[in-house]
Amino acid sequence: MSGVDIVRLLYRGMGNALAALRLIGELGGADMVRAIYIGREEVGDMCEVIVEFTGDKALIEKFLDAASSQHGFVEAIVEDFDARLRWEGLR
Repeated sequence: MSGVDIVRLLYRGMGNALAALRLIGELGGADMVRAIYIGREEVGDMCEVIVEFTGDKALIEKFLDAASSQHGFVEAIVEDFDARLRWEGLR
């Protein structure tokens, strides 16, 4: 099943955040990425990585498994953008 998923990751340190993004290419998912945002958080040396994926949910799960094992990983949140749009349309 394909759709749009937004993956938000939080890491300690910019180097760790960038290392997580390299995983996308290693897993063969670069063609599924629509947008990437990397920014520093206001607290300490935290960095937020936001990746907008389209396509196969299985690849997103592989990416999350690999990204969560990276040094400096704090948390991950996945948002199904298509489901959110459908839900907001019903309100």
